[in-house]
Amino acid sequence: MSKLSPARKLALDVLMEADRRGMYARDVLSSRASAKAIDQRDSAFAARLALGVAATQGILDELLDQFLDKPKKVAPRVRMALRISAFEMLYLHTPGRVAVSQGVELVRSGAKSAAGLANAVLHKVADNVEDFATASDVDESRRRLVRLSRLMGLPRWLCARIMASFDTPEGALNFAGNLAPAPLALHENAFATKTDPYISLLVAPVFPGCHAPVDAQVTVASGVFERAAAVASDLNAQLIA
Repeated sequence: MSKLSPARKLALDVLMEADRRGMYARDVLSSRASAKAIDQRDSAFAARLALGVAATQGILDELLDQFLDKPKKVAPRVRMALRISAFEMLYLHTPGRVAVSQGVELVRSGAKSAAGLANAVLHKVADNVEDFATASDVDESRRRLVRLSRLMGLPRWLCARIMASFDTPEGALNFAGNLAPAPLALHENAFATKTDPYISLLVAPVFPGCHAPVDAQVTVASGVFERAAAVASDLNAQLIA
């Protein structure tokens, strides 16, 4: 039995609270004291899991439901825990043995009797996740569309529009395959009377008043935004200005 990571437990709690209260996962994260009490790397990982699962929930359920005998009877917390592990395998490429082990512990933390179900389902997910990602399980005539949908975690109708905006279907797949969070650039408050303690620790700016890239999680935790010492802005937008 492996030890459950605090990041995964926090992600599950955040997602369940967001679902129960009809809130955005991001808002729940920002209001939770427990998110600030754990290690910054764990906090960042929890945010990645919670926001990722919230964004790709439909695709994750499509993957999981292939291996659930009675999908509609799975308890909400158990399903959410399974989604987290499926997200790790499908989008973060976490090794199957790690994702399965942690997923089982995540399910066990709220429903011990469902640990066996989680173990069986997640092992099947691990064995089939690559075929699912490449859409090799669907008819060739629909494969590009389904593959794009699963790659981006978006509904089919939206992916059809994305594909239509490119000259070739391969263009849409290349676009999706290169999606990555934009690097965070920090622009100093020009009206500040003195340099903020966090900003003073950064390397020299790329141009006056602008530091990039900076670690998003560390920057938020530093309180630099709360002190109005700087704002987050796209580097290219700052170059134009």
